[in-house]
Amino acid sequence: MTERETALSTLMDQYSSFTYGTANRFGVSRYQLNKAIDQGVLDKSETGIYVKSGYFEDEMSIISQRFSRGVFDCESALSFYDLSDDMPFQYTMTFPRGYHPTAQSLKKHFIKAKYRSGRYYSAEITTQLTDFGNEIQIYSMERSLLDAWNNEMTQLYTKNDAVKRYAERPDADYTKLLNLERELYPRSTLSKVLEVLVQ
Repeated sequence: MTERETALSTLMDQYSSFTYGTANRFGVSRYQLNKAIDQGVLDKSETGIYVKSGYFEDEMSIISQRFSRGVFDCESALSFYDLSDDMPFQYTMTFPRGYHPTAQSLKKHFIKAKYRSGRYYSAEITTQLTDFGNEIQIYSMERSLLDAWNNEMTQLYTKNDAVKRYAERPDADYTKLLNLERELYPRSTLSKVLEVLVQ
């Protein structure tokens, strides 16, 4: 196997859906991608988007690749962590202040964006795998719950459902949540509500 073939194989081992930018980062050329399409190994769902044959396009991963500074948060993150059954018609993401994707690109990908700086942006950014096995950038479960709880735009029933589900999870990290609350949302009532639920 040549070096170029190895690069394509490595890329396809890590991503079932990927952008041309991601392919380029792996050292895979457009010629190789077109050849893989001709051989039936890849499908091209739209310009610059490639999907392994037999797989569905992983929209969250494609968005994460296209908007590399964006982090899934609030409702999108609650849904990802199974803290909510809501399926919002928009993806919610946080971007660093000063980084502004075009309004057209956000609208095209159904992204509701907010912009934050310092630790309000960077605290608890994690890399997780989607159900398709592709990487995305998303806040930790505790950070996501805190953000949603303290967001006026999040529906009350969504907040309450998320807190109840979190309290029932064996992987809930109350120490992490409490430390984050003190740092980012010192006036938050979330930890007090959780105390009542887990007693």
